[in-house]
Amino acid sequence: MKKTNSSSVRSKLSNFWFYYWKFILIGIAVVAVGSFLVTNYLIKATDYNIIVLSRNENELDFDKIREAFSDYAVDQNADGTIKLEVRGVTPKEKELSNDEIIASCISSLQSRDNYIYLMDPDLFECLESQPEGKNIPEGFENLVLISPNNPGLKGKGYNIIGSPYQEKLGITDQIAEKYFSSGLLLVLRRPVIDFSVEMGEDVEREGYLEAVDTIKNILKGTPIDRKK
Repeated sequence: MKKTNSSSVRSKLSNFWFYYWKFILIGIAVVAVGSFLVTNYLIKATDYNIIVLSRNENELDFDKIREAFSDYAVDQNADGTIKLEVRGVTPKEKELSNDEIIASCISSLQSRDNYIYLMDPDLFECLESQPEGKNIPEGFENLVLISPNNPGLKGKGYNIIGSPYQEKLGITDQIAEKYFSSGLLLVLRRPVIDFSVEMGEDVEREGYLEAVDTIKNILKGTPIDRKK
């Protein structure tokens, strides 16, 4: 009886496939196309990540950071909208040393999709001083070369504290004095290099030039007019 039942099931499946295989394949194709359209058109890809590394990360308003810098961000895929994500990567343990903080979040810092960062000056210096493999291998651009006469520059970065953006980012003078007395640096990573199989050579990873232009707009204080 078992063999008969098994044979009957296989026969039914075979008949079903024989009569309906076209509809099954069409259904699979429709699902695949629908998934592609949702992923690429309905779900907007992130234009930029701004990575926050600060001992006082909880004092920052990520929504205000997103709103303030979105006005200056270059539209990477020219769809007329900007999706900017602000991500905090700082561990919660306050007693950690700078080296321990860097070590605990280095994989997030090294992510090859990230170009723009907000960091405490001492953590930025600590990150740059780390040995190979424990730092960001590309290093960071010197923003003095991008905006030589900008008064807000501090080392390689742009100090948000005391700049026109401090208030826009929701950082009051009281918060700045208590939590960010040494500053809060906006820094730009150097280009990430990938090997292109198509071109047969090393090329800059997508997003770097747009990140540079975005930083330039911020340093100049010139938001983008998206109504044009």
